[in-house]
Amino acid sequence: MAQRYHQYLTVRQVAQQVQLSEQTVRDHAVAGRLKGRRPQARQGSKWRFLQADVDCWLSNGEENEEAEASS
Repeated sequence: MAQRYHQYLTVRQVAQQVQLSEQTVRDHAVAGRLKGRRPQARQGSKWRFLQADVDCWLSNGEENEEAEASS
């Protein structure tokens, strides 16, 4: 289980896992809502995400959506 949290995922893998489009995943990463890394920090380089960061993003996103829904 601990190994899973150190696994890097691609935009496509995250999109499939959370059932969103690849562009939506990229948008969240660019906006800083989803923590990601760009191994070569330059225009057009590919995003990579740790499974633990994706899980945290999902957890925080669900909490935020519930709070907004109850407002």
